[in-house]
Amino acid sequence: LPPISALFILTFDTHRGYTLTHSHSLPNLDLTGVEFKSLPSGLHRMSSDLVYFLHPSPDTHTSHAGISAFLNTPRPDLDRGALMLSVGCLVPLTSGRLGRAWRHAKGLRELAKQVASDNPSGIEAVKAYWEEHRVSESETSSEAEILESPSTPSSLRYRRAGKQPPSTRQRSISDMTFPATPTTPMNVEPISPDHPILSLPGYLETFGPLVFPLYRAALLRKRILFIVEPPVERACEWVYDTSILANIPSSVAELVRTAPTRLKPLFSVGVSDIGMLEAEGKLGGWVACTTDEILKMKTNLYDVVVTFPAKGWPVVEEGGKVVRATQRDLRRWRVLKTALGLEEEEEPCAEVERVTWGELAYSGFLWWASAGEKRACEEDDEERVFGSRLPITPYRDEEDESSSSDDDTAPLLLDAASPGKSPQRRTSTASTTHTLTTPELDIITYFHRLTTRTFSTLSEVIQTQSDEDYFDNAPTTPDLTDRESEEMRRRGEEKVVVLGLEDVQRAGGDMWSGSDRRWMGEVGWKWFGRSVGVEEGGWGCC
Repeated sequence: LPPISALFILTFDTHRGYTLTHSHSLPNLDLTGVEFKSLPSGLHRMSSDLVYFLHPSPDTHTSHAGISAFLNTPRPDLDRGALMLSVGCLVPLTSGRLGRAWRHAKGLRELAKQVASDNPSGIEAVKAYWEEHRVSESETSSEAEILESPSTPSSLRYRRAGKQPPSTRQRSISDMTFPATPTTPMNVEPISPDHPILSLPGYLETFGPLVFPLYRAALLRKRILFIVEPPVERACEWVYDTSILANIPSSVAELVRTAPTRLKPLFSVGVSDIGMLEAEGKLGGWVACTTDEILKMKTNLYDVVVTFPAKGWPVVEEGGKVVRATQRDLRRWRVLKTALGLEEEEEPCAEVERVTWGELAYSGFLWWASAGEKRACEEDDEERVFGSRLPITPYRDEEDESSSSDDDTAPLLLDAASPGKSPQRRTSTASTTHTLTTPELDIITYFHRLTTRTFSTLSEVIQTQSDEDYFDNAPTTPDLTDRESEEMRRRGEEKVVVLGLEDVQRAGGDMWSGSDRRWMGEVGWKWFGRSVGVEEGGWGCC
């Protein structure tokens, strides 16, 4: 288990409110505010819950990940006939998004039950847990702020895309197409049953095709806020999933002009975290969840807000306008749902953009021109091939709770640049075995392929048009000074890069969707530093 910097017990009382009743912590670690993070609003309606959060320290905003196990147990001798408490811990963020804090979930739940039993042995168990798992003196001096690291695996060394003459481009985009994922079983290390990534299939079922516009917002590193009702554990898992799917694969990280930063997951936040949200927003994008609906009124804090009506699909809003999935998103979701064997749900209608007249006309023309033999939507076949690469295969392996990793997804996060590459299994000495399947790996790989596809296509088009401008504008004399050559290159890069409709389609967008075309422009500016436009729709025949 990862070492902990603090272990605490919190109780809720109708008269005194939140109270920190017992704690162990490292010297100089301030626990102020941990009670509000561990006990979000509305938690009293639940019998139990698990809450993830980030705890700020004086010198940084996110130095520790927190996890707390909430328990609401009947106690007739108390005012409200119930005892509400939470046992939590803080884990140094020396790896990944949560420092592998989920590995303490089982232990914290057990401690909460022991403390709630009103037996003195409960406090003794808490003390013993602290002594067993506390951070050692040597570990204290080496804590690192991994949340400030690039979004890609630690093995990646980012290299900024340079302004090179056309002849010095080191590799072609065609060399970077991703291989098909093998259909043979993958040697994947099993993971803790409390790992947030196991919620990915449910994440897809909850959001339906809206998972794609949410993914696109996350890829642009926007500030995303989920307004939820308890239980909070499920929402914290959605935060984690959103961040994971929006990672930039290492194979395309070197193509971008801006160092690839991670969409920072802040997990559960509340009114007391407004200052942190403002500070994090200045540093980059984030994703968080809250039970404090009043935060929705603070429109300056977020870019995208997601609410969850009692019935129906989630509602995604940006700038006060409802965001809808595209028709291509709907087709992709159907492919994923079939490939992953997800439960049948009511088909979304209002959440998806309507088919445009242009697409209807184009589809009708294709059907007429091919005597009814050609698909109305050419990319349907492509999406099915894309989805057919998902290897839903069971595997057996052994649990190894004591193994360590460099990142919280090391046991399961493929190098999305090479979806055919299997993660290496580490040696395990545990005796417990169990069977798992790999839908989570398949979902991660699928979305990272989409990112690879988008970035590779945009980079190719930008490079091609830059090369053409360079040669078209170059004077006949070869004796250009370095300064003149650089100035010519700069003027070329100030021009708008124009994507054709086929380029939009090839990059994974929906060429008939205005929102997708605008998104392509935002990606071009955000990650490549270029103004990108899309040609007007239209088609001809002869």
